[in-house]
Amino acid sequence: MRSLLLAGLLTLSTISPAAAVEWEYIGRAVNEPFDVYLEVDSVQTDGTFIYYYSKLVGTDRTVISRRKMSCTNSQQINLAIYTIGVYGNLVSSFEIPPFEQESRPILPNTISAAFWERLCQ
Repeated sequence: MRSLLLAGLLTLSTISPAAAVEWEYIGRAVNEPFDVYLEVDSVQTDGTFIYYYSKLVGTDRTVISRRKMSCTNSQQINLAIYTIGVYGNLVSSFEIPPFEQESRPILPNTISAAFWERLCQ
């Protein structure tokens, strides 16, 4: 139920200019035609990790991800992925169970590196 509510709110934030969500432009993906954004108000820290929402906007879909990142270890973990169609419809919603969450290194010149530079520097 929580994921449906969250997905609905995120869907509205992508199609409604009056929504209170503030997406900060991070850049353009090099290997795919996506503009990349950070949801500024979602950024939270717990001492070890920084939690945030990212949004990749393409011509045929928008992908919103909930992630956590370790600045000290330069690692990131995807927590949830929501795909929104061109008409604002929720195409897919997936919360990644803790036992399937993989820690991945943040490599140079990637979308993750751009988020690391914005959140950890």
